Amino acid sequence: MSSDLKVTNIKHESSSSNNLVLASDGTTTVSGALTASGGVKIANGGNIGSTSDTDAISISSAGVVTKSAQPYFNAVGMPNNVSSTEYFRFNAPASGHNVGSHFTQGTGRTVSSCSRFVVPVSGIYLFTGSITANASTTNPQHFYSDFVFADDNSGTGETIIARLMDIKETSHNTHVQINWSWAGYIDSGKYVKLKHESGQDVIAGGNHTWWTGVLLG
Repeated sequence: MSSDLKVTNIKHESSSSNNLVLASDGTTTVSGALTASGGVKIANGGNIGSTSDTDAISISSAGVVTKSAQPYFNAVGMPNNVSSTEYFRFNAPASGHNVGSHFTQGTGRTVSSCSRFVVPVSGIYLFTGSITANASTTNPQHFYSDFVFADDNSGTGETIIARLMDIKETSHNTHVQINWSWAGYIDSGKYVKLKHESGQDVIAGGNHTWWTGVLLG
């Protein structure tokens, strides 16, 4: 024995509009918050999204979760060397490596023309990178660059978040490479940049110098 309950709308007696609407294709619209005490199951390969981004979160049959709009960039190499007091300008990210287009390559090496990442939403971010320079016995000095935040593209309120520094090399002419990473909370709207403060020029050639960043959550 079976029975069917056929409805189009369900409305609370105190509500001025329908709380639940059932379309002929099975699409269900709930006007308020939906609480599920027994959990929520999504079809294999199904999506969770918003009105403007219906596949923002995808869950595979193996339970792997991906986020199609997760802010991320990876910029490898530079068109020019970077000298002391100049800001970094990286090559443009390859296709698929600037999700959300929050990273801008820039056109130069000044505070307002350099490469920058503008934080789209407050959260915890991870940045990593590598910086390469030449050490010289004729000009022995510390080599260091700064990872900085600012309130706008002109550098208002610029703050050094991390200093990327080498060990002074005095006995050899050699390459110096700094691999670095930083993770932490950043407010939306902050401008994130790299600035070379002192020492030999940062080398532009090859893929020795790179920068990547991603929103963790």
